[in-house]
Amino acid sequence: MKNYYEIEILSPVHIGSGDKWTAFSDYITLGDTTYIIDFDRFIQNEINDIEIINNYSNEVKKSNYLDQNGYKYYLENFFYDYCPEVFIDDKKNKFTDDFKEKYTVKTFKMPKGMNKREIGRIITNAGSPYIAGSSIKGAIRTALLDSEIKNKFNNIQNMKYTNNFEKAGYVGQDYFRKNPKNVIEDVFKHLLVSDSGFFQETEIYNIGVEHIYKEHEKDGSTPVMIEAISNGKSTFKLKCKGEKEYLAGKYDYLLINNESELLKKVDNYYKERAKEELEIFKKEKTKEYISIVNFLEKNVLKEEKDTYIIRLGKHKTFYDMSISDNLHDDEFIKAIKLKKGITREIYPITRSIIQDSNVPLMGWVRIRKVDE
Repeated sequence: MKNYYEIEILSPVHIGSGDKWTAFSDYITLGDTTYIIDFDRFIQNEINDIEIINNYSNEVKKSNYLDQNGYKYYLENFFYDYCPEVFIDDKKNKFTDDFKEKYTVKTFKMPKGMNKREIGRIITNAGSPYIAGSSIKGAIRTALLDSEIKNKFNNIQNMKYTNNFEKAGYVGQDYFRKNPKNVIEDVFKHLLVSDSGFFQETEIYNIGVEHIYKEHEKDGSTPVMIEAISNGKSTFKLKCKGEKEYLAGKYDYLLINNESELLKKVDNYYKERAKEELEIFKKEKTKEYISIVNFLEKNVLKEEKDTYIIRLGKHKTFYDMSISDNLHDDEFIKAIKLKKGITREIYPITRSIIQDSNVPLMGWVRIRKVDE
């Protein structure tokens, strides 16, 4: 059995590379269109005078030093000053078709008020986006740890006491190791998860941090722009390799050929999270959240045979990447350091929402076994 699975994007997925597109070296907005430019390629092919490059570099450095005085030298200024031939006329508000064909990586409509902001990039291999196996495995691990705590211990305190983690400075991954300090003994070495194949479509999204409870609503949230895989399907390999003599009956879902049992537990974890979010947005009853309710009901919580839901990447909710709901109230308050007026029942009071989109939430994907 080859153990290949299809992964389908239900909402944009951003797994960051740490790289960014900036207005200093990567993109230009002309009219209502933003162009991401392969500037390195342009320099190599079109610029023969090293002094021009040095001047540009010095101007960008001055932008950093003189930021407090409002001095900025963007990529558009470079083209205005040194390469006016890339524009169709003296108005300099449209690129020539030849320039766009040779040097434009991507175009998009810049969200209002976001021009000149950094754009967080996703991981790629040879320029093509993919989902890292480590991201999938990490999401699986969180779900299974939550399942272990709920089904075997009822809460984190009982689990820490039973496993003698009280004095060891417990962290989540310790539970899956015979010796908490020995990474080699981690039982998840019996789960193989490969990187996905490549995806074709990425888009730029404006992510706003919104206060979802009216009584705690306030201004001042800072939106961010990110690149994300927007849609499509790819495949990856997932295989359980555990043997009974090693796992000792503790983690049967990691036994050979038990992928279905494992994924059912993962599916249950993320659907429970989705149901909790659904109830919150239903209670708020605002027009802007209707699309969230519809998305969760019709996509994430839609029952399909032999499919599994998981949430990946950045801009999820706190509980999609935490086991903190297994803490007693006093431990939770101590760990989270709740601000005055914020109770456990409504924490967290903010959500990351994709602005001006029919698919408002990040990171939801569907997994199904590929027929062999």
